[in-house]
Amino acid sequence: MNNFRKTIIIAGITSIMLCTTAFATEINADDLDTQENSQAEIINEDNKVQSVEIQVPEIQETTPQEPVQQGKVTVNILNVRSGPSTDTEILGKLSLGSTFNIKTLSNGWYEIEYNSATAYVFAEYVKIIDKSTESPSGSNVVDYAKQFIGTPYVAGGSSPSGFDCSGYVKYVMANFGIDMPRTSTDQYSIGVRVEKSELMPGDLVFFKYSSTSYNLNHVGIYVGDGNFIHSPIPGQTVKLDTLSSGYFSKYYYGATRVIK
Repeated sequence: MNNFRKTIIIAGITSIMLCTTAFATEINADDLDTQENSQAEIINEDNKVQSVEIQVPEIQETTPQEPVQQGKVTVNILNVRSGPSTDTEILGKLSLGSTFNIKTLSNGWYEIEYNSATAYVFAEYVKIIDKSTESPSGSNVVDYAKQFIGTPYVAGGSSPSGFDCSGYVKYVMANFGIDMPRTSTDQYSIGVRVEKSELMPGDLVFFKYSSTSYNLNHVGIYVGDGNFIHSPIPGQTVKLDTLSSGYFSKYYYGATRVIK
């Protein structure tokens, strides 16, 4: 083997040994100065102290973010605008009970995020949600449900412009964070079954007109004192009725409690 090849081989082996030694040495990061390009001392295989340069990334300080407030719409329809003024473009509309995150308040307008963009709503028609409050009571549900008395029945409707029976229940319960199925039959599977004699405000009451059909036909919200609120039939509006009336007493099927 000529001297040139010997030189290359020896140099290569030396490099491999040095790399192996360096990577096999354990260094405690807590003992290093937290500045970029810090120096550390290690002992190699010949028991000689060797200084090496350690790359330490710059530590980025983070500032804790303020908790995000949530707002709830208190009117039937609230315009969402591109700027904090009634002269700005309307980007969309939020319905009664809709919730959203609030960024800031400025001159009577809340800055919010709407469809991944910055938008504004008039603060007078927004209620701040207190996250520290307890779970809603049945009375809270009843009070909210009564706001829609007089809303017309609309087949398939589930908004303040018109409700059918199960759409009405679904909309009311959604205001309290409860995601109900869309039909009265499916809604009967949610919650705890309760006897008629044990009904409490906020319980859901169900009716079935046919003894041969599996499906339930109607649902409403019990308000207390033997009364319930519901969206009855085409041509009528959301209203109060009594469970003891001949019609509803005859077809009463059962009740569930979804408010704990």
